[in-house]
Amino acid sequence: MEIFVNRNILFDNFSGKATPLQKQMIETWLSKQENLEYYYFCLDEWERMNLQFLPDEATAYENFLVASSSINPEIKKKVEKPFLIRFFFNKKVAIASIAILVLSSGFLFSKDYLFIKTVSTAFSETKKVILPDGSIVTLNANSKLTFSRFGFGSKNREVHLVGEADFSVRHTYDNKQFLVNTDNGIQIKVLGTEFTAYARDAARVVLKSGKIELKYLDGNGSSKITMKPGDLFDNFKKQIHVGHVSHPETFSAWKNHEFIFDNTSLSEIGKMFKENYNITIQFETKELAERRISGSFHAENEEELLNAISQLLDINYKYKQGSLIYFFD
Repeated sequence: MEIFVNRNILFDNFSGKATPLQKQMIETWLSKQENLEYYYFCLDEWERMNLQFLPDEATAYENFLVASSSINPEIKKKVEKPFLIRFFFNKKVAIASIAILVLSSGFLFSKDYLFIKTVSTAFSETKKVILPDGSIVTLNANSKLTFSRFGFGSKNREVHLVGEADFSVRHTYDNKQFLVNTDNGIQIKVLGTEFTAYARDAARVVLKSGKIELKYLDGNGSSKITMKPGDLFDNFKKQIHVGHVSHPETFSAWKNHEFIFDNTSLSEIGKMFKENYNITIQFETKELAERRISGSFHAENEEELLNAISQLLDINYKYKQGSLIYFFD
């Protein structure tokens, strides 16, 4: 029998009001991996509605450094023994628990490790992330998203992106801005909207709905534009381009394992294989590298995509040493 646990049951559990039967239901429900995201989403919402302590992160970190540098060896031995901590979902307890876990591992991590959460994807992997404010970010392969472990949604809504991601940003009652920062000088400011951002060696932002303000670096310093649905910004080939596209949703088709090419060269597709699958593609001739392809393909993995491309263009490929693929006529 399928067990369904809703928000009210979870809230009762967090506040200690759940019945034994409800607790058993939750335990069974949590045995399925796909329910964990919703569980933590509700947990964060309940914590923000029932705040007992607002952590002073800087002071907590300084105290942690002092304590870790002078810890008694005998106490440290006891800490390093296997133990079980019951989390009461109090933010003060959470910070203390993280500190104990770090000490017991024998390593002293940086402040960023304690207060910044990082979600990343491997090559060939995509991942959906539900942020504490309810916004949804879908990471493409070989990408990384970082944001604050504590205070996200109440103190700030700011993330840092490396790679490529699709954003569905939730509007808040107090119109709190949402910021996306990248390593290549791009900053995106939004309130509630949907867009796709690419941030690797070059940058690309495509707006699907809503409105965003985009800051970028150019030859004159920092510039700013306001984008409307369908607008496309990119700085590929070191040239700033702002245009309009009829179907902005195609730029996030990878979320559904769809690949849409529009007069795309094989050399460009080869770059995508390197970024998303860590596969290097070599071509027999320059002419072959510049052959172009148009169409839509569904591919669950790189092998299916390689087969589709080779069949459409009537060309061959073979695996060489390591992750190297050779295309030839």
